[in-house]
Amino acid sequence: MARHAVTFSRRALLAGAALALPATASATRAETGRITLIVPFAAGGPTDIVARLAADGMARHLGRAVIVENFAGAGGATGTLRAARARPDGTTMVLGQMATHALTPILNPQAGYDPLADFVPIGLIANAPMVIAARKGLPASSLREFRDFVAGSGNRLSFGHAGLGATSQVACELFNRGTGAAPVSIAYRGTAPALNDLAAGQIDFACDQLTSIAPLIRSGHIQGVALMAATRSPVLPDLPSAAEQGFPDLSVEVWNGLLFPRGTPQTVVAEVHAALTTALDDPGLIRRFEELGASVPAGAANTPAAFGALIRSENARWRPVLERLTR
Repeated sequence: MARHAVTFSRRALLAGAALALPATASATRAETGRITLIVPFAAGGPTDIVARLAADGMARHLGRAVIVENFAGAGGATGTLRAARARPDGTTMVLGQMATHALTPILNPQAGYDPLADFVPIGLIANAPMVIAARKGLPASSLREFRDFVAGSGNRLSFGHAGLGATSQVACELFNRGTGAAPVSIAYRGTAPALNDLAAGQIDFACDQLTSIAPLIRSGHIQGVALMAATRSPVLPDLPSAAEQGFPDLSVEVWNGLLFPRGTPQTVVAEVHAALTTALDDPGLIRRFEELGASVPAGAANTPAAFGALIRSENARWRPVLERLTR
């Protein structure tokens, strides 16, 4: 009888050890292996720049590599879906932003992921306003002048963006709606190639984050029309905001943050969040973001819970806007 009890106990211990192996292996991978940060947009774009700055800072504090991998397409849905389906062991996270977690899922119900249910928020990285810009030679000395020009052009003009549901599309569509015109919509695999074509005069206008569009405006390759914000930015102090030009509703600020796939252990989330907030406390990194035109959230605004609440509120804010745009 005693021998049977011992045998049963050994089997129970072995079974318990087998059940514990996946969790132990996951914890080990999360603590010692590299972390892949999926950026669902093309390399060189604003989201990619933000991601790489954050990844470098976090790697120093985590003591292991944070490798950025770009998976562009479908307004960010391709890479975001890849992240949602990744093993939730702390070795894969995604750069989520307004497009991937508030716009694309509304515009494209077939995107394949739920922005709230399929992810665990880690924290925000930075926020940046959008900019409306035109190719050289168009009448765009003010937002009102450019709006009137677009309104009188019918469907003869074109604008470029990063795909269905991308912030670059929605911001321009918000502007287009006020003109009554229907410019031709041209989708690219990211805003970087769209801006290249804008500088080359292949398309007429585009909307993109201040973080990536500012150098092209400063160099004179394209014309800045308006900062889609309430006030000007020190990055482009001569570019008037939409609000000061009489268009307060043309306000679009892009937020960027990190998320794990659903099921990632909370201990891992806490560890990576701590590394993120420590990295964002670095004056050098803050200065670099400010030079790009982005602001770094801090304190209570940058907890996993606060980031989750932001995603929920942004879904609620943009749904009626997008439904009007797609009627």
